Amino acid sequence: MKNALMNCYNPFATYPDVLSVEQLQCALGIGRSTAYKMIRNKDIPSIRIGNIIKIPKQALINYVSAFENENLCYNHDCNGQLNQAVGKEIS
Repeated sequence: MKNALMNCYNPFATYPDVLSVEQLQCALGIGRSTAYKMIRNKDIPSIRIGNIIKIPKQALINYVSAFENENLCYNHDCNGQLNQAVGKEIS
C-alpha cells in the first residue's frame, strides 16, 4: 500500500506546510462548520496560536490517507469539483 500512495498524485503539493482553516476547507471541499467541528473533535490535529488555528499539512495528508483506496486518489478543487488524479474514470 505504501507504494500505491507513493505513486499517487499529491493533491496537496501546492499547499503550505501549515494550513489555515480556510485552506483546510478548500483542500477537503467542506464548509466552515464542518472544518471547525473536525478540529474541535480532534479528527484532525491543529495548533492554536492565540485566536488563530493552524493545521499541519502532514495532519491533512494523514487524515486523507486513512480513507484512500489503493487504486484511486481523488481530490476536490476549491469549487467542490471532484478531480481524479490516478486510476479509473469517475462516473
